[in-house]
Amino acid sequence: MDMVHTSNLLHCYENARQYTALEFLCIARSQAAATVGACNLYHIPSQSSCYHEFLLVHMDVGRERLMLIIERVPTNNGSRVISSSGGVARDTITVVRAREHHEYWRRPGQSPVCRGILRWDHPPPHLLDIAFIASTASTTFKYYNLYIRQCYWYARIILATMARAFPPSSREGTTSFSRRSSC
Repeated sequence: MDMVHTSNLLHCYENARQYTALEFLCIARSQAAATVGACNLYHIPSQSSCYHEFLLVHMDVGRERLMLIIERVPTNNGSRVISSSGGVARDTITVVRAREHHEYWRRPGQSPVCRGILRWDHPPPHLLDIAFIASTASTTFKYYNLYIRQCYWYARIILATMARAFPPSSREGTTSFSRRSSC
């Protein structure tokens, strides 16, 4: 393991670490060589009417492969949002060594479902690119709104911006604002 490159993102004893979008942008600036290989759009199905979408980003930092979980939740910590306003959004980026280390893959009966994938070969976008896009969406639209600016919007605006700024070498499933197919 090459700790020189990953020490700012994740310590050797950690499996996961969460940042705000702005904190992660500051950290990503020191990771100039880190690249993004793929962005997966995930959906967590639910038996209630509450669903959740997020991005799982595969990246290379030195000789280590890490993943980012990029998501938006209301500041009321996920409790049911009665009104359209959930207050200031909590936009986070969680660095994980493997997706199984994140709580979403440990919940029985609620495993995330992949809806779409963007992949890049050469030249791949850099970690700083996706950190900048996530931070810009977060600071420009900082308020959570159940009908307009929720987790679906946040994940898909980042994915759509990445696809437009860095044309992917391959695309599978749903990678836009439509809900057509799943992968």
